[in-house]
Amino acid sequence: MKGIIFGSSLVVLLALAPSVRAQQSQGMEALAQAMRSHDLDRGRDSSMDRIPMQTMLARVNPSTIQELEATSISLQSNPNNADLLFRRGFAAMQASDQNPVMSQGWLHFAAIDLEQSLRLNPNNWAVQHDYAQTAYEVGTPGYPMAITHFTEAIRLNPKSARSYMGRGLTYIMLHDQAHATPDLQQALIIDPNLSTELEQQVRGDYARLRDIAGAQQMLRNMEQLWRVDPTARTADQCSAHGGSVITGRCLVLNPPH
Repeated sequence: MKGIIFGSSLVVLLALAPSVRAQQSQGMEALAQAMRSHDLDRGRDSSMDRIPMQTMLARVNPSTIQELEATSISLQSNPNNADLLFRRGFAAMQASDQNPVMSQGWLHFAAIDLEQSLRLNPNNWAVQHDYAQTAYEVGTPGYPMAITHFTEAIRLNPKSARSYMGRGLTYIMLHDQAHATPDLQQALIIDPNLSTELEQQVRGDYARLRDIAGAQQMLRNMEQLWRVDPTARTADQCSAHGGSVITGRCLVLNPPH
């Protein structure tokens, strides 16, 4: 395993200098308390809950650390603030992306905050979406929960293209192409600009399943949703025709059958 590279000078000092550790900021101490109180391994008998702070924070962007600290301070005096829990949960999701080695720990940290935020305000579609996204990123055990919460996010906000996209990608991982295809098509209907990102995600998910033929078929299914408008020469003309410029072409939705 390669050596850990720390994401900020503060974390390097915390790892190397006991005198600096004794002078931790209020925010870092508040975050440390939150880390100790969160059951990162979900009750399993593992060492995840004993991982040093500097390991968890390795590679995490300073701005993300600042948000984790600020929300942790505020939650100490207001632990039932749904918005603060949402913010810290989202910051933990970012930390998961930034520190892949500790990804699962950060995802569980995020899930705990987002679960609490949902208990306080179950009708916040953005929290429903982020909790679903967290469950999806956890992997196989989280897929059924991801479907449930993406579905709830869609119920609360039917115009959420990314919620349809997330549910469709989850169906892919569950080998359910029949449900995945309409969800991914609906995501593109709502937001055609997701086309390139969605294509990359589809290829990535099918690659994880080692099902390249399935990816190709899925992409063909989505391509049938569009036709190229050769008469649109500019972005304004494309927009006037009800299309979107994607990969240099004006793509217009085919009429529903």
